[in-house]
Amino acid sequence: MNILLICGSAREKSFNRKLSVYADEALKKRADVKTLDFSGVPFFSQDIEEPVPDAVGDARDAFDWADAVWFFTPEYNGEIPGRLKNLLDWISRPLPPTYARENTPAFGKPAAVSGAGGSRATKSARGHLDELLNAMGMKVCPDQMGIKLDEKEFKEDVFEHPEAVRDKIGRQADAFLAWMDQEGFIPEA
Repeated sequence: MNILLICGSAREKSFNRKLSVYADEALKKRADVKTLDFSGVPFFSQDIEEPVPDAVGDARDAFDWADAVWFFTPEYNGEIPGRLKNLLDWISRPLPPTYARENTPAFGKPAAVSGAGGSRATKSARGHLDELLNAMGMKVCPDQMGIKLDEKEFKEDVFEHPEAVRDKIGRQADAFLAWMDQEGFIPEA
């Protein structure tokens, strides 16, 4: 099983980036894992859609490689970050020759959603991301996880209880894999 990890934050010390590292650790013995670097993906415009920009082609290739995708999102003004929305705008574009909704590298794939943020633990952003992924034809695992950060954590850029957060991510990894197995996304050995 190939699982692609996507962090919506561009910040180097992002809590959501840390969550993706913990997920990588939790999945290592059970899946092949890659983290997508989409920092070079340009703002979406139909004017540059063909030929496809190299960074977009690389992101599409990563989605093609993946059997499942796990998203880690902060919350900005109740929404997902613009850079993550931009990536998904590119990924959701139907490809030639049919240009059908189903002809994207994300359609039909299972997805997990996590987020670390302020007092609402990214609840709004995770909800909006869930809606967007469903609109793209992805199948979203119902077991989402939000981590509520306090003022001290924001000031110091560290989780106050990193082992507890690792445990939560580990449990979400277990739930994601179990859900994919139950839904038939993992082929029988």
